[in-house]
Amino acid sequence: MEYGEDEETKRKRERFYRMFDDLPLDDIEIRMIHPWAGKFSDSEFKLPPVRKDRFYPCAYLWRTMNILWNGTVVPCCLDITGEVVLGNVREKSLKEVWNDLPIRRMRRLMIERRHEEIEMCKNCQVLRDSFMGISGVLTKVMLYSVENMLGFRTTRAITKGVKRIKSAIS
Repeated sequence: MEYGEDEETKRKRERFYRMFDDLPLDDIEIRMIHPWAGKFSDSEFKLPPVRKDRFYPCAYLWRTMNILWNGTVVPCCLDITGEVVLGNVREKSLKEVWNDLPIRRMRRLMIERRHEEIEMCKNCQVLRDSFMGISGVLTKVMLYSVENMLGFRTTRAITKGVKRIKSAIS
């Protein structure tokens, strides 16, 4: 059963999977909708809690920044409405924005496990869908790359291994 899933939803999901039993498919995946850091959610959408005992800081604050159409720099691709402004490339260099106080404060809060003090991070799916600090999305991209090089069966074996590790440390 998935997090936050009741028995009826579990039965519906299993019934849905059975519809594909006789088809030559490699895999079927049902994904939770992405809330875009809390921008698009409703009262029925419940995120699992961030596990403080296995908290991995979001790597995006050290790896990426995004520049919107008007030059506004935001720390994350999930900030699609430009709510957390780090600066503007029309006023500062990227190097200045990258090392300025707003992003340094966010990094410090993330390291200190105080992500809920960052408005856009407190409802972020990435912090709940990561493995050793690598987001679920990035993990998928890496697996697809391995699949392209080594084939589907190898990728499936790696995925099963990661699931076993996750369940063992839960």
